[in-house]
Amino acid sequence: MTPTASIKAMQTAALFGINLDEDSTFRTEQTASLDNLHREIIPGSILHITGPSGAGKSTLLRGLTAQLRRDNTRIIDANRITLTDRPCVEHIPGPLPDTLASLAAAGLADARCFVRAPGSLSEGERLRLRMAIALHKARALEPHAVVIIIDEFAATLDRPTARGAARLLRRAIINATNTALITVTSHDDLDAPLCPDRWVHLSAISVQHRRPRRDTEATRSIITEEGCRDDYNALAHWHYRPGAPAAPVKTLRLRHATLNETIGVLVVAMPTLNARWRSIAWPGRYNTSDKRANAKRINNEIRRIARVIIDPRFRGLGLASRLVGAYLRNPLTPCTESAAVMGNCTNFFERAGMTAYHLPPTARQARMTDALEHAGVLPHDLASPRSAWAAATRSPANSNLINRELRRWANASRTDSRHADDDTEVLWKRACHSIAGVPVGYAFTSPNE
Repeated sequence: MTPTASIKAMQTAALFGINLDEDSTFRTEQTASLDNLHREIIPGSILHITGPSGAGKSTLLRGLTAQLRRDNTRIIDANRITLTDRPCVEHIPGPLPDTLASLAAAGLADARCFVRAPGSLSEGERLRLRMAIALHKARALEPHAVVIIIDEFAATLDRPTARGAARLLRRAIINATNTALITVTSHDDLDAPLCPDRWVHLSAISVQHRRPRRDTEATRSIITEEGCRDDYNALAHWHYRPGAPAAPVKTLRLRHATLNETIGVLVVAMPTLNARWRSIAWPGRYNTSDKRANAKRINNEIRRIARVIIDPRFRGLGLASRLVGAYLRNPLTPCTESAAVMGNCTNFFERAGMTAYHLPPTARQARMTDALEHAGVLPHDLASPRSAWAAATRSPANSNLINRELRRWANASRTDSRHADDDTEVLWKRACHSIAGVPVGYAFTSPNE
């Protein structure tokens, strides 16, 4: 009989035929089987606790947390992380490139998410933001051992989003040097993507130590195949660049066989005539004195990966690299290139086999930036074109300077020169989209060439 049973409890047990002696024995055995569980929670490991409501998950978590604290392990409760009404990039301190990389690693590789406040994010995006903050806090505590705990992990998310979050966490914990993870949930479908080192399933009558199943979603359910413009249109709103890519020639898509949905798309397009990394990637091939011959070779030998978009529910599976790699295995031309501002915080092009070229701002960008600074406008002010325009043209002298430099900026580019005679404020908005962001260039040469 349990020592804390009251007369009323005993009367209730007798009424329903509950044997309190057996219940006490079960609870004692259950506790004993988990006594040393906290010793298995070491950096780089994941403990996954599942079971229905009332099975004792939260009680076990509290006990484990208390034991870990007695061992001087630092605890970060992701559910207790406060999200303020500030943009996501303000929630992680440090240099901007490091902040963007932390957010991208947590599955928030979306330029719009970077600048939104948490209140405008989806529930899945808020979970990923908390994951990014927790992982950042854990890294800052090195060399101390840290355990991140997440109770009710992904409990209210749609299951593809939940599985995507689990894969991201697994990847982050494997790469951590001082961090372990405890997840608790009533769902029984996250073991495969999470791949825990220990999975404990609690029920009303037993403790089960289970082995995670193999994660086959990325290999069995997701198919790479030829796509079309409709596939791009279905996902275009997730990309940070407005407008469709110019001169597309091929589309690849990722189709989720179970859902029968397009969840990823890659668009290949004709190349531009000018790309600064070409002279480094293919020296002497496309920058000879014969401009007509250069243009002919570029159009015959190079294609450009113009867009790579992954449905946010499936970020963290390495699908962007998978799409790029699929194209590079059978490219349309001997040479492939791309350029992406997002390359400053993600490296999926490199993981697929392309070489990155981090180049300084162009001469026209640098000149326009100098003119703006003279007028009292810094590059980050361009995020709000209307306010920046008002500041840049506050005086007649500055207004004349900016107008003149905008025309010069436009005429220095074959793409923008046709807009050089546009209304100044229209041209200003166009310039604001490109002055501050310097893309990373990528190049790949087929091994058969």
